[in-house]
Amino acid sequence: MNFMTDVFLIFVLGTLVLFVYKFKTVFFPLPANQADVLVLKREPFFDYLKGLAVISVIIIHVFYFYLYKFGHVRIDLFTIINNVLRFTIAIFFICSGILLNPKVDNWLKFYQDKLVRIFIPYALAVLVIALFYHQSSATFLYNLFSGQAAVPYYFIIVLLQFYLLYPALIIFRKKRWSIYAAFIITLVYYLIFGSLVVFGAYLFLEFLFFFFYGIYYRNDFLQYQRARHKKELWFWGLIITLYLIYSLVYPIKLYNNRYFYGIAIFNLLFYFRNYLMSNSLVNKILTSFGRLSLWIFLLHFAVVYGCYYLINLASVNDYFNFFSVSILAIIISYLVAFMSFKLYNIAIIGLVKSMPKFFKL
Repeated sequence: MNFMTDVFLIFVLGTLVLFVYKFKTVFFPLPANQADVLVLKREPFFDYLKGLAVISVIIIHVFYFYLYKFGHVRIDLFTIINNVLRFTIAIFFICSGILLNPKVDNWLKFYQDKLVRIFIPYALAVLVIALFYHQSSATFLYNLFSGQAAVPYYFIIVLLQFYLLYPALIIFRKKRWSIYAAFIITLVYYLIFGSLVVFGAYLFLEFLFFFFYGIYYRNDFLQYQRARHKKELWFWGLIITLYLIYSLVYPIKLYNNRYFYGIAIFNLLFYFRNYLMSNSLVNKILTSFGRLSLWIFLLHFAVVYGCYYLINLASVNDYFNFFSVSILAIIISYLVAFMSFKLYNIAIIGLVKSMPKFFKL
C-alpha cells in the first residue's frame, strides 16, 4: 500500500512538472551561469546543509529502532518526524554533484582522493562490524561492495557508483535535454522497479536525478543570485505544503525517494541561507557537523543502537525516550566521529603523504 500510494503521488507530480508550463519553468529553470566555477576550498553553507542532513539521518534511524519496537501498525508523531526529515539523501547527493569540479586534469588523482577520503574510511567501518560479529572474509567482502553491513551504508555504494560515472555524466551537464532525461530515467526506474537491489546493492538510477541536479545547476548555486529565485518561492512552498498535508492525511512511513520535496527543501534552504547562517551558534554547530558528516554517517548507526537500548532500560515514556535517544545519539556520534577523524588523519592521511609523489593526493 505504501509503495502504490507513493507511486501515484510521484506520477501525478511528475506529470505536472513535465507538462504544465508554469510548473516546468520553475522546476527545470534555464541555468543562469554557464561558466564553470571552481571549488577550491570548503563552502560553509554546504557544510551547514550537510550538518543539517546528517543530524536528520540520526533522528530518522532513531525512528527506525522505534518502528521495530512498536511494529508497522503504530502511526503517530514518530512517523511524521520521519517523513518531514526525508530530504536528507536529496541534500547529500545534490551537494555532491555541486561540489565536484567538472574540469578534471588528472582522473587518477580524482579517484585516489575518493579512495582515501571516502572508500577507506567506509571499508574500515565495515571491517570493524565484521570483526565485532565474527563474520567470514566472504561476508565481509559481500557487505563491503553491497552496502549491507549496516542500514545506511547503501548510500555510500550509490555515491561510489556516481563517482565512477562522473566522467560520463559531466559530458552532458550543459545539454538542456539532460536534466529532463535524468528526471525521467529516475522516475521511470522507480515507478517500475521501486528500490531494486542487485546482489544486495542499490543502484544509482533510483537517485540519479538528485546527483545530476547538482551537476546541472552547480554554477547557479555556487554563484547564487537570490533576487532571481524569489519568484520560485510560491512553487517550493506549494510542494512542501502538499507533501506535509499528504504525510498527515496518509501517515505512512516514507523513504528517501522524495524527488519533489527534497528539491523544494534544498531550494528553500538556499534562498534563506543568509538568514539561516546569521545565527552564529546554530551556524557553528551545523557546519561542525557538516565537516564531519562522512564520519558521523559511518558511525552513527551503532551509536543509535547503543543509545536506544540504554535509554529504554528506564522505560519512562515512549516520546521522552525517543527525544532522549536522539539528543544523546547526536552528541555521541559527533564525539566518536571527531576522534575517528583525527586518528584517521594521523594514521592513514599521514601515511599517504609520506608515500612517493605518484601516490600523493
